[in-house]
Amino acid sequence: MDAFGILVHLMCLWPRPSSVATDFFHAAQFMFVTATAQVMLQLLGGGMPELDEDDAVADDVRQQRLAESRDFLAALAAVFEAYQTASTISAVPALTVSARISTYIRSLYMPFLRRAALFQLACLEVPTGPPTPPVVTAADQPLDAEFDGFCDLLRIPPSLRRFADAIVDPSVVALVVPTLKDLAVGLPDSSALELQKHVPRLALPIPFRLQPLPDLYHDLLQRYSRTKCKNCNQIPPTKALCLICGTLLCAGSSCCRSSDAFGMGECTRHSLKCGAGLGLFLILKMSVVLVMRGERHSFWGSPYLDEHGEEDAHLIRGRALYFNKERYEQLTQLYVSLRVEYDTRIAETTTIEDTDWY
Repeated sequence: MDAFGILVHLMCLWPRPSSVATDFFHAAQFMFVTATAQVMLQLLGGGMPELDEDDAVADDVRQQRLAESRDFLAALAAVFEAYQTASTISAVPALTVSARISTYIRSLYMPFLRRAALFQLACLEVPTGPPTPPVVTAADQPLDAEFDGFCDLLRIPPSLRRFADAIVDPSVVALVVPTLKDLAVGLPDSSALELQKHVPRLALPIPFRLQPLPDLYHDLLQRYSRTKCKNCNQIPPTKALCLICGTLLCAGSSCCRSSDAFGMGECTRHSLKCGAGLGLFLILKMSVVLVMRGERHSFWGSPYLDEHGEEDAHLIRGRALYFNKERYEQLTQLYVSLRVEYDTRIAETTTIEDTDWY
């Protein structure tokens, strides 16, 4: 189940003219119910490994938290068993959720909530009203405040925000029970423990990251010193490392230039294939990043600096260079936000002529 994908599909198929705002909020609430069913299946199927794998706490605290997690999952399994045997929802046992577990559960909702809120603000003419930031107390976690803020924006009822109340909501039960029964078909034991082996884990999106680089530039040079280009099967005289996918290319070499009328270099062709025309390449013998965008190219700088925080373009000074995380994060943000064309540092060194040479 992809709650956000279904929400987008529903709104794209919605008849016009109609009350888009009212319809969207109703659809968002229904998809939030779907997300609740996903979260419950996730907990039944995979437990809470991300929550329990915390090495920064004392052993006694870790054991206490593990026991708390086991008790919660056992209680959730009892709720699952009651789904199959109880005649009414009121017969389903109550579930106690601690603040720590509640925060973790809310984190499982965040991918849907963030994307739904972005879809509402960017793609639909849905009024949001004046901003009402949630009141954050000392005991609150930042994620809890973010969760409540998004729920307010999407007008999710308070009863659905509390997981202990939501899992006994009739709309949630109507979604969860048939799904669990379908998963139990053909299994010798339909208990929650048996279903854990068959419930798929909820895949959470992760932020985009450029290719990881070693701490020392010397190590990067050694890593690719004997690596061959996959196109010409030769060691490139000028190595270009694609920071998006990690492929090593020939930069400005005739061996890999296309034989057609365009005569594109390998970096140019690769940027069209890998980044839809936007390419980031680290030229190893120069210690600079080549930025390519359509017919333009520029040299951005280097993610490697010496002990004084200075670049060593073309490796003239021969000093030891160290990976700078902040500089690399700046480059990452330029790429993911598509601000390459508007960055003044890039614009000052942009060249249009002979771009295909690379």
